[in-house]
Amino acid sequence: MNYRFAWGALLPVVAALYWIALFIATQIPRQFQFLERGRDKILHFGAFAGLGFLVALCAAQWWRLTWGNCLRIICVLAAYGALDEYLQGVLTTTRKSDWKDWVMDVAGSIAGVLLAAAVSNWIFPSADVAQNRSID
Repeated sequence: MNYRFAWGALLPVVAALYWIALFIATQIPRQFQFLERGRDKILHFGAFAGLGFLVALCAAQWWRLTWGNCLRIICVLAAYGALDEYLQGVLTTTRKSDWKDWVMDVAGSIAGVLLAAAVSNWIFPSADVAQNRSID
């Protein structure tokens, strides 16, 4: 099994499982408050940084992570973060929507996508060469 194929097969599965786990974890009612008020922002940032990193690396298998492609991924994750925050206020009684949580979701997404863009050429070295090849 070649190295590129292993990454290519594994990344979408890991990203999908992470996204599903993140959705479930943010929608289940909390039984107790384990962080002081406001400290959950670090969790929001970290969770979405991880999601942004994984989604961007998945995209990097097929497209070069240009500024435009990075912005598209960030917009999708920002929309998901907004939906997630909205659903927290609607589906549970122990959680509430907070625009500051959404801001940290977006900030984490930006960080994760930019990190993925920085390392994608190292992880997928042949992908960049293949995408720059012209059809003549």
